[in-house]
Amino acid sequence: MRIDGHVDLGRLLAGEKGFPPMSGLSGGPVTVDRLASAGVHVLLDSVFCEDEFNGGRSLDRTRRLLGFRKDRMDVGRLAASPQELLDINKNNQAFGFLRILDNADSLAGDLSVLDTFREEGVGIVGLTGDGTNRLADGRGIVFSEGLTPRGRDVLKAVVREGLLLDVSRLHPHGLRQVFDLYEGPLVATSAGLRSVSPVPGNLNMEEAREIAERGGVIGVSFDPALLRESGEAGVEDVFIHMDELVQRFGPACSGVGSGFGGNEKFAAGLEDITGLGALKEIMLDHGYGEEASEAILGDNWLRVLTGGV
Repeated sequence: MRIDGHVDLGRLLAGEKGFPPMSGLSGGPVTVDRLASAGVHVLLDSVFCEDEFNGGRSLDRTRRLLGFRKDRMDVGRLAASPQELLDINKNNQAFGFLRILDNADSLAGDLSVLDTFREEGVGIVGLTGDGTNRLADGRGIVFSEGLTPRGRDVLKAVVREGLLLDVSRLHPHGLRQVFDLYEGPLVATSAGLRSVSPVPGNLNMEEAREIAERGGVIGVSFDPALLRESGEAGVEDVFIHMDELVQRFGPACSGVGSGFGGNEKFAAGLEDITGLGALKEIMLDHGYGEEASEAILGDNWLRVLTGGV
């Protein structure tokens, strides 16, 4: 089953004139017709609270972002449990989505809201945006003191509730602390590798190795700013990042994390979700085979999201 590990559906819906429901999206990188054409059945929807709302306004902002989606997601189903994901996998015509709480500053005040967020489809939590919040620092910060005491509390709550932790944006100092405090699987829903493109937003090889060895998945972003230092990239560059993971750790840790909706530019040839076909052709041309190619295009995400069920 094909899965895109990072799409901001809210921004896609808000970016089209008239704020149409999902079924009414007529353009952009992700529409119902394009999802069907690409064979994508699940989207991990990034509910991203911008850093400017960190502090007392983040909870209201996150609630508004979730409410906006609830009013407009008129197709598909929430897939917040392993069984729901497996049901979608059995039905080739089904479509579903699971939400990422992307920048969890909203949890700093009252952890009980996590239960409400879970009911609204949140299954993955990213502690920070690119800047500093009440939990930790993001990768846009040069010097970091790591997780705050409240950040450690939120980490414990996320683990206790059985949610996945997304470390895509977390500063390396904070990420090292997460490695020490938590032994389970981790994901990076949208990232690149510094060994290929040495920019601050990417993971270094030690971080990638730890995620891979824990059975996690790294969703490779389609953002040219992460793929190449020049900021200009094509579908081949996405493959290069994926191949770096495959050559070092095997195909089980690599996945798709497009970033559609959250970025303004995308790799040439991957301007919309149907570009996955071209990406698969490159994999096959390099000898990956059908099983490994489809694992990277979604089956790896299915495995980690269902806990290997």
